[in-house]
Amino acid sequence: MTSGVREPPEAKIATDKEPSKHAMQPAVHADATPDKAAVIMDCGEAMSYRQLEERSCQCAHLFADLGLQPGDVVAFLMANGPAYFHAAWGAQRSGLYYTPISTHLSADEVAYIVDNCEASVVIVSAELLDTVQGIRQRLPGVRSWLVSGAHSPGYDNFEDALAGFPITSPARQLEGCEMLYSSGTTGYPKGIRNPNPEREIGNPGPFALGIIAAFGLDRE
Repeated sequence: MTSGVREPPEAKIATDKEPSKHAMQPAVHADATPDKAAVIMDCGEAMSYRQLEERSCQCAHLFADLGLQPGDVVAFLMANGPAYFHAAWGAQRSGLYYTPISTHLSADEVAYIVDNCEASVVIVSAELLDTVQGIRQRLPGVRSWLVSGAHSPGYDNFEDALAGFPITSPARQLEGCEMLYSSGTTGYPKGIRNPNPEREIGNPGPFALGIIAAFGLDRE
């Protein structure tokens, strides 16, 4: 593992009742309540569970087409919006690590995180292109750069790429895992890479189970 990333100890969840492991799976809600809002933006725009399920399936197919394998890393420098959720859930159902990068970081800090987490694919929101324009040549490990919300030379358009793939689930789906970084207030950001043993979707890891248990999440 590269410097700046620490491996936490195995976590154990203690709870009086078994949490609903499927509470956070869009497919469950897309099947039961497809038109219910999965995400409501600050502007009032809503995304249904059906939309989230279909776009995240397309994204999972896209990641596979880009050659990503379980355990690989994708990084997102993206504004809050539907595209972020499509990408995050596409990674979550593909067995990938995915690293959301704060939009408030400098170009050097972004470059550090992309390199340190060993991202193979980076997705950038159109309004953040200026942040990455000068650092791409410093990141030879990134095989594919995509932009969401615009067409720009040297980038594949994220939405156009999704449209070329089916909305059905991939034949095999594995649980992915967020790889988060600190804010970097005492130097460069520090990453935490939780263990993510290969397992079928619907079997969340300790971090997700902790959220489910702490907030009493169920299918409702």
